[in-house]
Amino acid sequence: MTTSPNTQLFPPIATLKHFVDPTGSVAALDAVVDSMITGCTPRKPILLEGAVGTGKRHLARAIAREFGTTVFEFEPHSGMSRSEFAEILQSIRPSDVVVAHNLDEFAGPFLRDMVIAVISRRAPAAAEPTWWQDPAAAAARERRGEGASDMSRRLPEFEFIATTNSIGSVPGPILNASMKFALHSSQAGTEAGIARALRFNGVAFEPSAIEPLAAIVRAAQGEDMSETIVAMVCAWKARVSADRWLTLDDACKIAEAAWSFMPATSMTRSFAAALKRTHDVGQTIAALKIPPHLAAELAAPAGRAVNPDAESAALQQKLTRLLAQTPTPADDDDDEIEDAQEE
Repeated sequence: MTTSPNTQLFPPIATLKHFVDPTGSVAALDAVVDSMITGCTPRKPILLEGAVGTGKRHLARAIAREFGTTVFEFEPHSGMSRSEFAEILQSIRPSDVVVAHNLDEFAGPFLRDMVIAVISRRAPAAAEPTWWQDPAAAAARERRGEGASDMSRRLPEFEFIATTNSIGSVPGPILNASMKFALHSSQAGTEAGIARALRFNGVAFEPSAIEPLAAIVRAAQGEDMSETIVAMVCAWKARVSADRWLTLDDACKIAEAAWSFMPATSMTRSFAAALKRTHDVGQTIAALKIPPHLAAELAAPAGRAVNPDAESAALQQKLTRLLAQTPTPADDDDDEIEDAQEE
């Protein structure tokens, strides 16, 4: 079977109207963006705030496409030099769009230059060392007062869109000048995004298979598991027959395996957050498809935290019964797990 030729796991969202949001708030943002494009309201920077995995990146790109001009995207850990940044800014034409993903994670010098570019419409001069390469040199330039004074190139008016996980870390000038929009995750939106990504990668699936995949994405705290989940499904698809559909049972096994890809701190936080909602260790483990070996590790401290004298023992007994009822790979009717272990 041939693998998907796609260079990205998620397809681009063409417009805001393709962004699934049951609350209707994205539709309201769409109307505001339209009024800015038509000139009914003044253009302002747009700041999208939301937790990891809420789709800020996709929404920012969809907004940028609405403006219908050239889009320049910046990432916080790209290692771009100040000179390269200056060259890009100096190539901007009127009404182009600049998108900064996770603005709160950019280094201080970048934020300084970006603030001046967005607020004062001025670009830095070229020929400076990379921001990330020599922090000592950057600090020395700051002490000498160099940097802000060389923002001499006047920029045309352009649209600025930024995303952030922590709005309190966004520089004040950009924060105050921006139209702020808070993005919240929803089960329907997460399921739609995963389904769209699977179709994009040529994976056929039963409708019920999407729910457990979306559940782990929504449960993950501080970790965007959406690309991991889609990548795991694509890897599963590469190992099975071309006409095999992703079933609910397949998706549950993938969701269970996905916990091994989650950092320990995120795993603990995710379990704790879910436990606060259910107040039941066994129910939480079953709902999140946590594998037995990780469930034992997570449930032990949870049991002690509830009541070290009384409830902990009861919770541990319940967990023991739950794990005893969990089928092992050898008991499973599907031989895929055994095959994978043999490989």
